[in-house]
Amino acid sequence: MVNKKSALVFGMPVLAAVLAGIVFAYNFLPTSGGLGSWRDFRDGASLVENSERIVLATYLSESTYERPTVTTNDGKVIGSVTEIFRKFRVDKSLKGDASVGDTQYMVFTKSVKTARDDGGSDRLEYDQVSLDSGEQYVLFLINRGALEDYASEYGDTLWVRPGEPGIAQMDSNGRLTFIATDRYKETIEEEGLERASSSDAPFELTKDGITGSSSAR
Repeated sequence: MVNKKSALVFGMPVLAAVLAGIVFAYNFLPTSGGLGSWRDFRDGASLVENSERIVLATYLSESTYERPTVTTNDGKVIGSVTEIFRKFRVDKSLKGDASVGDTQYMVFTKSVKTARDDGGSDRLEYDQVSLDSGEQYVLFLINRGALEDYASEYGDTLWVRPGEPGIAQMDSNGRLTFIATDRYKETIEEEGLERASSSDAPFELTKDGITGSSSAR
């Protein structure tokens, strides 16, 4: 018997399918801000419009947290979601209500653990972007309410990307160079789109394009 905060019994093939559905819903869940599901962006205006917060922030550190989704009666975790919590210090708010000096956490799904028929488990690793500690990044964010079992230091709201690309670096002229996952880069390549110079996005965006847009607050 397995428990998922209620007494339910699953065969392993059914359990694997249920877990896959849970993970899909978890990653594509509409945000509390009503912005809809995860998406890939092809233009800067849509990315800015769909971001509740856009901040220039310094990357400080990261930690991981494994959240069990299904356990056996003896406490063995056979299903879980492991998340990366990346910690930033806000240096400038470009859109939204963040304040300079705020601590900003950005959460990413790192991996998903699902059960096999033989009692073992498989782990699916999610594609991530690499960040350097001490470097400044422009973060495009939407909010997602924190779950009850998260550490209190993360606050009542977690922040995630509205889609990809959702992270960039900005040069002295205010031009953004986006950093995206291999999945996103492969997707736009398959669509025949060309990436902008030195960027992982098929569009250009500047600081003025954020702060001067009608959606900027």
